[in-house]
Amino acid sequence: MPAPPRVACVIPTHRRPALLAEALRSAAAQSLSPSAIYVVDDEGGDQTRGVAATIARETAVPVHYCVHADGRGPSTSRNFGARVADAEWLAFLDDDDRWLPDYLRAALAHEDADLVLVARWDFDETGARRPGKSPAPSYDEQRWLRRNLGGTGSSMLIRRALFLAIGGFDPKLRAGEDRDLVIRAMRAGARYAAVGERLLEHRDAGARLTTDARAILTSQLRFLRKHAHAMRAGDWVHALRKIARALRGARWRSPGR
Repeated sequence: MPAPPRVACVIPTHRRPALLAEALRSAAAQSLSPSAIYVVDDEGGDQTRGVAATIARETAVPVHYCVHADGRGPSTSRNFGARVADAEWLAFLDDDDRWLPDYLRAALAHEDADLVLVARWDFDETGARRPGKSPAPSYDEQRWLRRNLGGTGSSMLIRRALFLAIGGFDPKLRAGEDRDLVIRAMRAGARYAAVGERLLEHRDAGARLTTDARAILTSQLRFLRKHAHAMRAGDWVHALRKIARALRGARWRSPGR
């Protein structure tokens, strides 16, 4: 029987040691184990280093602790982890999310694909679990240009060679970077697959970019500039309405905060 494909789990983290421990344990407890886990800390804090060391002692899966303190957000941490990882596949997991035990097994059942998206559970502010997005069974670029149809940093597996070839996540997109990555991967000729079973527990812990008006405008306008050549009139109308909805209730924050 051939060996399963090697998949590296990359976890970007920022000041969330308790949540990081949960994320790490969920990656280490997979029924189909990752070949290695890379924790990429954007600050190099002692607590985060300690959490990684503790989990490394608990599991046979190699856990690598890396510091990449460039201050430019999770996308650069993910990209750094992808560069140092040694695996055929990359699986990203945010530090406030958790994989259910069969997440990797179900995703890697589609090893003839290049990009796999997995359905998720979402948690509301009370901690109640509810069905989250399910990825579309097939890819349609026009629909993806209008909205994210199930791709998040924690719900995708992508071949490392493809990820590096398209330049990884766009660090200048502080929101929507996952949707942008899916679109660029598919334009590069990726084969797409979707897992309908909900095997990711997705949480939004701490401050959210969706309440930052400056981040909303900056990211949305950059996304529109990148993909303007492929957008139709209806897509522009939808995008402007989406920006207006997102800005309702958002707060203006000073740059750099």
